[in-house]
Amino acid sequence: MKVKIKASSPDYEKIKEELESHGIEVVDDSALCIYLEDISPQKLFGKKEGKIYELDIDKIEMFECFDHDVFAIIDNISYSIDFTLKELEEKLKSFNFLRINKSEIVNIDMIDYIVPIFGMKFKLTLKSKKYVYVTRTYYYNFKNKIGF
Repeated sequence: MKVKIKASSPDYEKIKEELESHGIEVVDDSALCIYLEDISPQKLFGKKEGKIYELDIDKIEMFECFDHDVFAIIDNISYSIDFTLKELEEKLKSFNFLRINKSEIVNIDMIDYIVPIFGMKFKLTLKSKKYVYVTRTYYYNFKNKIGF
């Protein structure tokens, strides 16, 4: 078997040696490619009332955007975040976060229950009893991620 490795990781050579020790040939022109990414951080920093707080990603209920400002919500407290929703989507790929509409990303682990709504939409009730909507644009992606 031949594979291609794409990585900026300093462990590239170590991984290459490990693959080759198992009979896997590492080449530059294989159709099968392994992408190595750096491990995502477990913390983000948010601002509230002029103070900077370290936020535990697993405790974040959702991210929402108001007037180009992005906020992380933990226990109904909003912390200002210095990332766009698009940047957060990329940064949080390895976590259970999913974009549900143009202005919100939700932590799937914080969903209490889901109600399907006519017109390819979902109403999500979060464990904090706040509710948000999955719009038609994000309907199929949400449905596939949840496993419906």
